Amino acid sequence: MNIVKVSMPSRKMFCRKSGLSLVRDNKPKILDELREGLCARHYSRRTEKTFCSWVKRFNITTIVIGFLAVLLIGCSGKPSDGDIADSVEKHQQASARAVERSDLDAAEAEARLALEEAERRFGSEDQRTNTSLIWLAYVCQAKGLTEEAKRAGERALGISEKTLGPDHLETAATMSMLASIYLTAGDIAKAESLLRRSVAVKEKGFGPDHPYTAVSSSTLADLLSEKGEYAEAERLNKRSLAAVEKAWPPADPSVPIGPRLNTPKIMEGLAKVYVAQHRFNEAENLLARAARLRISMVGAEHLSMVGNQVILGDLYKARGRNADAEKAYREALRIEEKTIGSENEIVSNLLALVADSCVMQGKHDAAVDLYSRCVATDEKIFEPGHPLRTEHLQRYANVLKVMGRTDEAAQVERRAQKKH
Repeated sequence: MNIVKVSMPSRKMFCRKSGLSLVRDNKPKILDELREGLCARHYSRRTEKTFCSWVKRFNITTIVIGFLAVLLIGCSGKPSDGDIADSVEKHQQASARAVERSDLDAAEAEARLALEEAERRFGSEDQRTNTSLIWLAYVCQAKGLTEEAKRAGERALGISEKTLGPDHLETAATMSMLASIYLTAGDIAKAESLLRRSVAVKEKGFGPDHPYTAVSSSTLADLLSEKGEYAEAERLNKRSLAAVEKAWPPADPSVPIGPRLNTPKIMEGLAKVYVAQHRFNEAENLLARAARLRISMVGAEHLSMVGNQVILGDLYKARGRNADAEKAYREALRIEEKTIGSENEIVSNLLALVADSCVMQGKHDAAVDLYSRCVATDEKIFEPGHPLRTEHLQRYANVLKVMGRTDEAAQVERRAQKKH
């Protein structure tokens, strides 16, 4: 990260002398950068201690780390007012503590209060308002509120591009954040455009093998995998994996857990490529390694285990092991619901995956129950006509047809056709 100490003469001079890198002994000093960045932005000592303790304990996965990455890549924000710790910071800290205890409703409420306070104090285009928007986007994404996350992320990117410029490293970090939201929403074209811009800026600023560049490159690899460009996805994932393992060794306890979790994340992305190529043994071995790493760092009940179990379920499904696929999907669903609740898009998709695996085993009654829960969730979080809501209703209707419940199937199909 490109962090400027307050005592340095200027950002321009620092960038020229440092070459936009704070890597010492091949490892970015995460906590040092964090402290320097918070000091340069005039955050309180209390906030510094709180953020550093989160990074050390890291019970809140990539949400806080991603937020801090965007916050600290550049120090372009104006100095805070003296009482900022009692207003915007207060709500941001409360929001992050709520995330830490898995109370995402409270986290969202506090994040919105932080944004309102930042706008009131500093205006709609201040970098502190931008930081609050980024945090809100991360919280909404964690809750499965994709549309809300997109709105906050788009607005944050607009502020960064206007105040910092399109080629600024902090703008690139915001692009990566927003791209991950679009990728989750299935908007591949938008996500790819943002990611390619972000990676280009980071390669120029940090270098192609820097771990911060690698993290964005691995997300681009995930996108290319979705497009079926498996050779390029494999190449990017392998390069990214080498970079993060070198900079943030997963077995090194001196490195905060957050950066170390990038290793299993990229392994899982590579495993997904292998599944698509029917390289099942390689994929299963890689997923097992990634799971062991995650469990050693954050435990088997951690929210980040959901992705691992979903890919494992996809692997079993591709091999025709539908009972094993159901077991993996159910485990992902259990962790997700336990951690963040039931009324979100992620749970809806997981319910559909479990239902589909039941259909493949001829367990139609179980599938109907699961799809009933799935569409009930969709109706709470999506407007009529939303593509995912329509798709789940149609799949529900198809199961009812197979069971000979044609009248019920027709009613469900009519619900699927409603646009308003």
